Amino acid sequence: MVTEVARGCLSTGWALSLTSAHVLQVAGFFEERAQDEIFGTDGDFRAASTVAPVGVARPDGDGHVVLGRPLLHALRRTDPERG
Repeated sequence: MVTEVARGCLSTGWALSLTSAHVLQVAGFFEERAQDEIFGTDGDFRAASTVAPVGVARPDGDGHVVLGRPLLHALRRTDPERG
């Protein structure tokens, strides 16, 4: 599908390939509970960059405390003007 989209518009094809791959990275890095929160009920999610946790998370009650700099550039809802 990405190839077909790219035939019509290289930029759109590139963006589609990146966002598709980054969604898979989020799914691979995070447990189901976090994925439910990130992807929401409709799955409308786009990751503008790669997911690369840089730091350590430790359990704290019902959540976690993150030490370091986690890197997750994501847009929960993307509008056409932002990509």
